[in-house]
Amino acid sequence: MTSSVPEEMLPMGGEGRADGGCGTATPATRVELVDVLFRRHYAALLRLGVVMLGSREAAEDAVQDAFVSLHRQWSSLRDPEAAEAYLRSAVLNRCRSWVRRRSARGRSRPTPIADCRPCSSGSR
Repeated sequence: MTSSVPEEMLPMGGEGRADGGCGTATPATRVELVDVLFRRHYAALLRLGVVMLGSREAAEDAVQDAFVSLHRQWSSLRDPEAAEAYLRSAVLNRCRSWVRRRSARGRSRPTPIADCRPCSSGSR
């Protein structure tokens, strides 16, 4: 399946310069552009997420959220060439947030005391 998006409109990442008009892409074109980015970068972003989180499922969620965010924020990108960097930053930020939430939940749990026996009423 080939994309109907002109090659000069595709974010190139280091391979060349893309047309600066990508930020004003129509919704259909934006979907195609994000699809191209997804096919090019999903595997690498997923590996990054797995390394950070140690969980494929959590990493998949982080990467998916990053792509959804990119699609929603496409028109506010200052430079469409920065879409790959936006995705990497978004994945890293989501992974960091996930790790912070996980560690905060671990800190908020009371530490069990092994030798603690319930007090019987009146036996003090």
